[in-house]
Amino acid sequence: MVLRKQEQKLHRLLLGLALLSCGMLGAAFWFEYVEGLAPCKMCIWQRWPHAVVMFAGLLSFTALRPSMLIGAAIVALMATGGIGLYHAGVEAGLFAGPDSCTAGLSPATLSETSLSEGLDALLNTPLVRCDEVVWSLFGLSMAAWNGLISLGGAGLAFMLYRRI
Repeated sequence: MVLRKQEQKLHRLLLGLALLSCGMLGAAFWFEYVEGLAPCKMCIWQRWPHAVVMFAGLLSFTALRPSMLIGAAIVALMATGGIGLYHAGVEAGLFAGPDSCTAGLSPATLSETSLSEGLDALLNTPLVRCDEVVWSLFGLSMAAWNGLISLGGAGLAFMLYRRI
């Protein structure tokens, strides 16, 4: 009987994590398809770990051990949170972002390259850049909110898991 209650608590925790990720992905898709804010490459990278957490929540209905699934979900939340905070740092100018996502032409770049190299660099610049904030709330970008909420959810889940 005790094992059954413990297993139920683990399933509830896993489903709660899946709902958290579902809400985060739902918000991302709302901003993309309803508000018209196209995501950059790093925004897309942040979505994949949320899909892993949701898949782990679905797998909780199978015979797999829920403790293993919770571990995977916590790691996935930490991954998306880390990417989100790194992305927020790129947006704030604290870190250099990937060249494929933040490339642009500065006056220094133009003076050091030929016209054809500068044109190639301009044509290879993505339409949506990772180093520009397109939406913020209370001074935090969507990437920062994803980082904080995901890492907070991972920390809370770890604490709850240790109590079960």
